[in-house]
Amino acid sequence: MITKDSRGFQDKALVLALAVFGDLVRGLPKEDLDDVYELTKAFIGAESEEERQIATEAMLEILDQKETTTQVLELSDDPNLLKNWTSVVSQKIKDLRVNANMTQEYLAEKAGLTQSHISRLEGGQHSPSAVTLQKIALALGVPLAVLDPNASDE
Repeated sequence: MITKDSRGFQDKALVLALAVFGDLVRGLPKEDLDDVYELTKAFIGAESEEERQIATEAMLEILDQKETTTQVLELSDDPNLLKNWTSVVSQKIKDLRVNANMTQEYLAEKAGLTQSHISRLEGGQHSPSAVTLQKIALALGVPLAVLDPNASDE
């Protein structure tokens, strides 16, 4: 039974949760903010607990981005090394998805990501994180090293 006191507590908890959520999304790039918006709609419209869990995990991956510092490393004489790696990985994701007869939407659902994120990865617009690559490899049913030869499957 919901009493007036318990309803007041729930209202306060909701306001606090929204304030924290607002702080988390305020600094996100537009693409990530768009993804969180789409995932929020997916969460609200989810027909099963599994669908809610997938949307939640995808939102947490976006929201849990840690502040990082950068350091210049001399890895190669090739100034396009990351661009080349991203291009190779992007093409592998697309090729494996197409060979598995998956749509971007289906791969995104299986990986707990958004279709727009898969599209940006396949288009080479983003360099995937290690966590994202692991999710995609799992969804495609391949070892991580198939997507990224530099990765080690443990």
